[in-house]
Amino acid sequence: MQVVSSQDILQLSKKLDNLQSTVNRIDESLRGNGKKGLFTVVALQQEKIHSLESFRREQETMKRWIMCGVLGAVGTFVWNVVSSYS
Repeated sequence: MQVVSSQDILQLSKKLDNLQSTVNRIDESLRGNGKKGLFTVVALQQEKIHSLESFRREQETMKRWIMCGVLGAVGTFVWNVVSSYS
């Protein structure tokens, strides 16, 4: 059985304090502690991505409706031209 000296205990205590400090800094970075942390930043970016994807889908739908309207207007114009010369 090996006896642990007070110097070893002191070194272990310092290492434990350093480890605790590192864990606290990592925790602060992740959660933010009053500032935007990594979790908050990631959540905001995901929200922006979902908004942009939704906007893109709405644009595609709007394009289809506009094309239907334009084709309908052209068809009506052609029908009126053909009808007037008949």
